[in-house]
Order: sequence, then structure tokens, then C-alpha cells
Amino acid sequence: MNSLCRVARGFRPMSFAKSGLLNRTFMSSSVLKEVQHVKSMQDYTRLVNDDKVSVVDFYADWCGPCKFLSPLLEKLSNSHSKSSFIAVDADKFSELAQKNEVYALPTVVLFKKGQELDRIVGADIRAINGLLAKYETS
Repeated sequence: MNSLCRVARGFRPMSFAKSGLLNRTFMSSSVLKEVQHVKSMQDYTRLVNDDKVSVVDFYADWCGPCKFLSPLLEKLSNSHSKSSFIAVDADKFSELAQKNEVYALPTVVLFKKGQELDRIVGADIRAINGLLAKYETS
């Protein structure tokens, strides 16, 4: 009998009640922000016209670079409390993509009070972070 079988035979799982894991709760001290997904044209208008810098990610579900960028924007949203992060599905809201002259995905457009500040075409998280540093201080 090999050692792996001996270990497996001798293994007795500890019950959750005995271990105390059943009664444990885990808390986090930080509040996580999330990227807000646009559900309507009115929703988009309200979010973009905010006094904060709005980072609008135009994406599509089939887009590989968009899938790469999405979790990075989620992470970035937690470290930039002075900005709001918004995701717009360019397939569902094609009129918004056309209105904002989005011709490639992903395209990230920064707005403040409804005015476009800057844009980045592609999944360049460093450039987005740099623009946030620039516009959050001004």
C-alpha cells in the first residue's frame, strides 16, 4: 500500500460544529465599490452628469480585451473614491456607443458634469489610472 492510500484511510474530517467554523462570521472593514452597469438611457444620463469624474467603459460580452479590462476596473474603482465607474454594453446600447463615437472596444471615456474629458481605446489600465490621477486632482 502506498503512502497516499494510508493517508486517505487515516483521514477523518472534523465536523464544522466541532471546529467552530459553523458559528464564525467574517467582516471586512472596507466598503467595496462596484462598477455600475447602465440599465437605461436615463440611468446613463444621470450617472454621466455627476459632479464626480465618471469612467465609462464601453464593452461587449464577446470582446476578449473587454473581459480582461473588466476586473481591473473593478479593482481600480475601489481605490478611487472620487470617481464613479460605469459600464455600458455597446451591443445593448448601440445608440449610446454611436453618440459617443465608440468605434473600437473596449473604449473608456472619462466625463465630468456631462463633458468628455478624455478617452482611451483599448485595455490600457495604466493609462486609465494616469488619467484618473490627472482629473481627480483638478
